[in-house]
Amino acid sequence: MLEKAAKTFLPLLPLLRFSGPAEIYQKGCKQTGQYYISLGSGRKIQVLCDMDTDGGGWTVIHAHGVTRPEDFRCYNNPVIEGRRCRNAVVKTNWNSSWQEYINGFGEIPKELGESDFWLGLENMYEITQEGRGSEARIELYSWEKRSWAKYGTFRVSHQDFGYTLKINNFEDNKDIPVRNAFAGVNENFLCRGRNCPGRSEIRKNTKQNGQMFTTKDRDNDKYCRPLAYKRDGTPEYREENKACELSYPNTYCAIEEQSGFWFNSCSAVNLN
Repeated sequence: MLEKAAKTFLPLLPLLRFSGPAEIYQKGCKQTGQYYISLGSGRKIQVLCDMDTDGGGWTVIHAHGVTRPEDFRCYNNPVIEGRRCRNAVVKTNWNSSWQEYINGFGEIPKELGESDFWLGLENMYEITQEGRGSEARIELYSWEKRSWAKYGTFRVSHQDFGYTLKINNFEDNKDIPVRNAFAGVNENFLCRGRNCPGRSEIRKNTKQNGQMFTTKDRDNDKYCRPLAYKRDGTPEYREENKACELSYPNTYCAIEEQSGFWFNSCSAVNLN
């Protein structure tokens, strides 16, 4: 899974690239760098185009972290010994609101590793609706190694459908392989609440393909999802979910993970 690769290659820079219809790049991107592109709605947005990786034609829609060892200390603490680091990478807050994830946040860099950013769910939706084909490439960087996973299909649905993610047709780097984390796994975990009945377990589904987006103020995941509610508002859980409810009352994935993402219950990979 990508999460295991991340632990191997820390500190890392997870990147999510999107490759869409060629018309976007014919109109704007000619070489790697910042560009403005026009969307189908007529809006223009600034993007970072990557025309070097894997044949080019990639739009970087997410970046988190640094690429150079000399930047890492400043990334975590931009003011050291009373002085602000020169060329400090701009760090962003991933525990952002639903509207912030829709709009996008952070700064679009001139080069990878200069700042954290999220292009925005609405921008991702518009870009992935143009043309018939789209794919995504996820990269994990360290200062010594680099690995990647590629998906032949990548789409984000309309806001009315919670910006549901469609991602499949997996391919990975054979030299440093990673598993298809977005396909998810089912695994048991123990009840951790004070009132847990013995060693109660619950099945945890981390499949993210087909999931809506969840943020700290918009719960669309399937984490500890109740079966129904009583008239007084008390949730009723399936028998297998009681351990989950006792372990994590009044919470959901974005709170547990301190970020927004396409969570199920919760995830095998969280790039944010």
